[in-house]
Amino acid sequence: MTPETILADLLASGIEPSVTPDHTGIVVPAGKLTPAQRAAVLAHKPDLIAYLLESSRITVQLLESAMRGVFEQLFANL
Repeated sequence: MTPETILADLLASGIEPSVTPDHTGIVVPAGKLTPAQRAAVLAHKPDLIAYLLESSRITVQLLESAMRGVFEQLFANL
């Protein structure tokens, strides 16, 4: 399994994992993981943490870029 497939499976199950503030753990709602999902997360934990952090970083960059574009358009018309 890859971090991408694990995350896709979790999201399809309605589980949105996050990374702990110290970047050493993964947070999911208690009792929501199946035994197979738990095993996959534990087996690929470092790679999954890195993938989640990178996904978050990219999302922030995209949102900042989109908002910058909106503001530029807004103020260009003033």
